[in-house]
Order: sequence, then C-alpha cells, then structure tokens
Amino acid sequence: MEKKQKVDLSIAILLILIGIVLTILPKFNLTNINIILFIVMMIYATLNMVQYVLTKKSNDMEGLFTSLLSYTVGILGLTFNLFNNLLQMVLLLLAWIILMSLIKLKKCDYYNDRHNKMWILKVTTLGLFILTGIITCINLYYSNDIQLIILGFFFYIHGILEMIDPITIYLMENK
Repeated sequence: MEKKQKVDLSIAILLILIGIVLTILPKFNLTNINIILFIVMMIYATLNMVQYVLTKKSNDMEGLFTSLLSYTVGILGLTFNLFNNLLQMVLLLLAWIILMSLIKLKKCDYYNDRHNKMWILKVTTLGLFILTGIITCINLYYSNDIQLIILGFFFYIHGILEMIDPITIYLMENK
C-alpha cells in the first residue's frame, strides 16, 4: 500500500472514531452542541491539513480545500454564534456539505479527465455523501442528545465513504 493510501485510510479511520465518539457523548451528559461542533470542525480541518501535508507530492488538493473550508465554518460558527440557533446551524452545515460536495466533484472530474474508472466510484460516494448530508440536516430538529447522535452517524458514514477510495485503489493494484 502506498503512502497516500495509508494516510487516506488512517484519516478515514479517525473520521469513524469521531463519529463513534459523537454518538456516545450524550451518555456522559456532554451535549453543548456549540462547542462540540466547533471542536469537531477544527479536528476535521486539522486532519485534512495533515493529510494534505503528508500527501503533498500526489498533487491532491482535496485535503487543503477541505481543511480551509472546515476551519472557516468552525470559526464562523463560533464567532457569530451560529451553532446555538438551530436553523442557522442547519443552514451552515448544509452550506458546508454543498461546498464539500463541490470539492469532491473536482476530484471526480480529475479521475474522469485521466480516463480512470475510479471516477464512477467517486461519483457514487459523492452521491451517498450528499444524501447522507441532506438526511442529517433534515433530522437535526430534535434535542441536543439526538443532534449529537445524528452528527456522529454522519461522520461515521463519511469515514466509511472516505475509506472506500484507498481500499479500492489498493485492491486494484494488487489484483
């Protein structure tokens, strides 16, 4: 397995762990969605920045763009108190998902331009990411406990979707 696939797989596993942590936080009565969502965005942005730095030679800019977007959303959400108002939080997350989808679409286009069959898989995971994000935003109109569980499931599923790419590339190379 190449270094890029190892790093991508590690980041995906960490995303799954973030999702698991978010789903169990309500058991410990930690439900301050404002601070938790800010921390999650900062961790997510930092993970993507580390991913970009470690895989800079592959010219994959997805990690950099995702990191900048997540830092911006986290800082805007905390600065303007957007995570406390439910409608503003949902709209901010929906905007984040839309912009993330555009970043992922750019990577799909990269694979398509190179006539790599991976673009079909990337488009499929992109569609699942968008569907999961929309379902997450729709279901955030409950108590803080449920919001954290739903966000945990979102990051869990997002981690699984991110894991598909490096595993598929590894399997295709070792056919």
